[in-house]
Amino acid sequence: MDLVIRNGTVVTAGEISQADVGIEAGKVKQIGHGLGPAAKEIDAGGKYLFPGGVDVHTHVDFELLGYRSADDFHSSTVAAACGGVTTIVDYALPEPGQSIQGSIEAWQKKAQGKTVIDYGLHPAIFEPTPKIVAEMADAVADGYTSFKL
Repeated sequence: MDLVIRNGTVVTAGEISQADVGIEAGKVKQIGHGLGPAAKEIDAGGKYLFPGGVDVHTHVDFELLGYRSADDFHSSTVAAACGGVTTIVDYALPEPGQSIQGSIEAWQKKAQGKTVIDYGLHPAIFEPTPKIVAEMADAVADGYTSFKL
């Protein structure tokens, strides 16, 4: 393992326990006791170890009603990471008349090469025309399972 964090109070969705956390290639590989040696070891005695948070309501690099957000995908994801958030889900806001796929592609372009954590998108639907509503099925098939209406 690359890193073992030892003696922490590990908080998971199912329990809170004293344990070690083994990390390899930046991902948690094992939680338990007596994990083997690692390239780096940290003693977390007396400290809590939480999984990364997920912020499912963010507004990054957008303009709406004449107001512009202060952050782009780099600054917002750096700030999120500093607070223990490992995933954000941002709103993909369409231009007037833009398709759902068009808004997704525009947001992906804004994020490309800038994020330091994982991100997902909630496509926003401002004009629920029959054409836009029909596009929702394609977006769901592509993995976009939530929308802002």
